[in-house]
Amino acid sequence: MPNFFVWLRYIVFATSVTCSAVIASVSVWNLGFAQSSSKPLDQVIQVDSFGIFVGAFSLVGVFTIIFAEVGRTNVFTTRIWFDCLWSGLFFLLNISAASVITALLPSQMCKNTHKLPSEACTSTKVLQGFTWLITTLCECALQAILRYGDIASTTYPPMIVVTTAPGYGRRLPLLCPA
Repeated sequence: MPNFFVWLRYIVFATSVTCSAVIASVSVWNLGFAQSSSKPLDQVIQVDSFGIFVGAFSLVGVFTIIFAEVGRTNVFTTRIWFDCLWSGLFFLLNISAASVITALLPSQMCKNTHKLPSEACTSTKVLQGFTWLITTLCECALQAILRYGDIASTTYPPMIVVTTAPGYGRRLPLLCPA
């Protein structure tokens, strides 16, 4: 079971980097459309700015965790409590971004009243898709970690406080043995 969590972390990291990069870049693209509109789209500009922040913050956070784990062994970022912390924080940031993007952007960017090109609606749909994808991924990762901590805590009491479980936080070998 712990090997599953090692793979889960790497899958979450890779998908998070991809989705966060797309969210940040598409938010910039969408911001360009909002600023070039014939009518001022202040709410869209604020939402796109928040999307840029969420994407950039997630990228910085994930790369910091990755570099810390590559540079040192037995670093605190491999602990269950830290995985719960960063998964929960990224989940909250991404669900707030996904909610506000879904609530405000389609009504502003997909109408012809603002004389926007059709790519404005496309960028909004891409932004919606990737924000909900990373939100779902962060929630699933958080739920899996919490469930593992709860199940393992019956065998190894205070799991979240003790920091680690047997096999949790191990590194995958860089090269597979022949």
